[in-house]
Amino acid sequence: MPEVLAPANAEALVVADLKAQYAARSMTAVVGTEIRNTRPPLFTKVILAGGGSSYVSTAPMLIVECWAPTKIEAWNLSEVTVALVDSIWERLGICSGVTHVGNPGFQPDPDSGTPRYVFTKVLHLRKHAL
Repeated sequence: MPEVLAPANAEALVVADLKAQYAARSMTAVVGTEIRNTRPPLFTKVILAGGGSSYVSTAPMLIVECWAPTKIEAWNLSEVTVALVDSIWERLGICSGVTHVGNPGFQPDPDSGTPRYVFTKVLHLRKHAL
């Protein structure tokens, strides 16, 4: 039977890495893929927004949103998060690189007005055998 390859769960990989990297830097930001009930004051949301793939690799596009109580805190969170996502290939064995799609842009939350910066990256990941 031929080998069947599947894409990695890019959201889960990035969320786990950001949680570990934030903790290593004593950052209190919460990371997740959705907001439950009440959003924490410092929050990073990772969203899979499509992407491309070949037989052996996948290129998931991720939108990352960084919320904080003030615009400066939101920028600071996004600045660190961009650097962490850009360097994820150094920590994640199945990642061969990261493509920059968009710099952080200021997009306050439309419902609450809470400061938020949003950026987009594409990861280059090796698929895994099922």
